[in-house]
Amino acid sequence: MLTQDEMLKEIMGMLGGCFKSRVPLEGRVVATVFGLEGKIKQVERIENLVVDYGDEYCAKMVAGAAPTSMGYMRLGTSSQAAAKGDTALVLEIASSDDAFEAGYPQYAATFDSVSGEWCVFRCEWPAGDVTNSNINEIGAFDAPTAGNMASRAVFASTINKTPNDTLRADWGWKFLGA
Repeated sequence: MLTQDEMLKEIMGMLGGCFKSRVPLEGRVVATVFGLEGKIKQVERIENLVVDYGDEYCAKMVAGAAPTSMGYMRLGTSSQAAAKGDTALVLEIASSDDAFEAGYPQYAATFDSVSGEWCVFRCEWPAGDVTNSNINEIGAFDAPTAGNMASRAVFASTINKTPNDTLRADWGWKFLGA
């Protein structure tokens, strides 16, 4: 299993001469709420915005620098649109930081039924953790508290996570190379 840094370097290497222009990223989040017995209660799919630090992070990876690896997600309640200059969630839910699940990030040739060169992250907030009826935003970070935010997404519909629910967030970055 490749580390996140090794995976991103490999993907960036595959893009070769594409760096004469921009290397755009397409990102999306799939958030799934599971009730008791694992029954799906809600699924939200949204494209994310790679913010300024996300661009810096990828540029450092391509240059062989060693930025702190992305390894955490956090949840928030703001429905304010994501902006390129965002550095944090607008209304972060206290103690919502969660480390990526074991085995993530990972490379995938398909994510959410879309083929391509994907780097996929996953976090899960189990039953009893981060109970909130107003989850509207999510961010990917390099540290559990404070730290740098690389991506932010705002859900089209509010996520209601009750005490008995598990929330799984799968986040994919697709390297377009054009």
